[in-house]
Amino acid sequence: LIPDTLVLSALLTALMHPSNLVAGNAVIVDGFPRTPLQVQLVQLLFNKLMDRYRDLRSKQISPTSSSSSSSLGSQFLSRPRFKAVVLYVDEDTSVARQLARGRQAQDEGKRAKDTGMKAPA
Repeated sequence: LIPDTLVLSALLTALMHPSNLVAGNAVIVDGFPRTPLQVQLVQLLFNKLMDRYRDLRSKQISPTSSSSSSSLGSQFLSRPRFKAVVLYVDEDTSVARQLARGRQAQDEGKRAKDTGMKAPA
C-alpha cells in the first residue's frame, strides 16, 4: 500500500487547489479513508475547516463588500460538509480484486524490467 503520508499529502494538495475552494464546488474522494490515521486526518481537516468557517462568519464578511479581502473571504463562506458512502463488498470478491491487482502489478513490473523501463512506484 501507499504510505499514509504520501496519500494525505496528495489529497490535501488536490483539496487545496483553488477550483476546489470556491463555494458551491464539491469533491468526491473515492477509496478514502482506509486507515485509522486517515480517519483522524478527515476529522482534523473537518474541524479546521469548521474553525475557519466560524472565524469568517464571526467577522461578518459581506459578499457585497468593496474590500478585496472581504470579497475574497466571502467566496469561502460555504459551510464545510462531509458525506460518506460505504460500499460493502463480500470477502471473496475483495480477495479476487486484490489478487488481480497484484498480478497486474507483477506483469507491469516484468514488462518494465524486460524493456529497461523503470517500474511504476
